[in-house]
Amino acid sequence: MEVITSNSILDAWTKSLKLLRKKGAQIMDEDQVLFEILHLFIILKNPVDEEEKIRAINPVMAKWIRTNFEQETLVPELGNAKSYGHRLRNYKGKDQLQWVKNKLKTKPETKSATITLVMPDEDTTYIPCVSLLDFKIRNNTLLMTATCRSLDLGKKAVFNFLALKKIADEIKDELALTNLILNIHIISAHIYEKDWSLLPKSTTHTLKGRA
Repeated sequence: MEVITSNSILDAWTKSLKLLRKKGAQIMDEDQVLFEILHLFIILKNPVDEEEKIRAINPVMAKWIRTNFEQETLVPELGNAKSYGHRLRNYKGKDQLQWVKNKLKTKPETKSATITLVMPDEDTTYIPCVSLLDFKIRNNTLLMTATCRSLDLGKKAVFNFLALKKIADEIKDELALTNLILNIHIISAHIYEKDWSLLPKSTTHTLKGRA
């Protein structure tokens, strides 16, 4: 397992790209080459507000991810699978985030404030990359852990990180907690070879070429 710790989403993202460049194993996804690290763990301690900078990286993708996480809709690009917003706020009629808030209010020490974003009876062509969210309160700190089956660090991950921070902030503020630790466990952290050249120079100019 590789671990990256920071208080900055952008810093953690840049470090993860460097790590992929240095240690990523080359594999094939059908006819496409990608580089992959298994079990990347990112720890964001009281992450700073970088929303404007992050959205400026790719406004179109930033808007797409934001819509996916915040609106209850179907996503045409994913075979009309239900959006994250639907899975979070209307999972078979249940507002999962409100359920988490109520559970943590009722029993702050609970170990079971855990929700899934997978819908096995409906997800026939798409399994959500962000698959599970767990929330715990320890020492007046919200510990939110996102388990991701995989994340594309080239195109989407930094915007996913921002969306996850917004969820964590919502829970933290609702419960009037002082601190936040956002843990992101990515089982398959990867980037497609074709996407290296599309990344902003600010994130790639210090990356070393592969041997």
